[in-house]
Amino acid sequence: AASAGKPGFLTVMCRPDACDHIVDGGHDLGGSPLFRQELAAGKHMLTLGVDSSHAQKVVSVDVGEGQTDTIHPEFGP
Repeated sequence: AASAGKPGFLTVMCRPDACDHIVDGGHDLGGSPLFRQELAAGKHMLTLGVDSSHAQKVVSVDVGEGQTDTIHPEFGP
């Protein structure tokens, strides 16, 4: 059987405040801080949202196989 490869892990720490939503391809992963969320290795487009300010940001992250990647998206004024 062919292996799809190992998944990777993602940690998201939004700044200066927490994100209320972290969405990966339509799947809401919850809010931040998000610790070691298991994701398929490869590129992911994440949509980050803050409810109070209605701020939204789209970030691209490349999750390494068997690795933990950490991102710190900034939501400035």
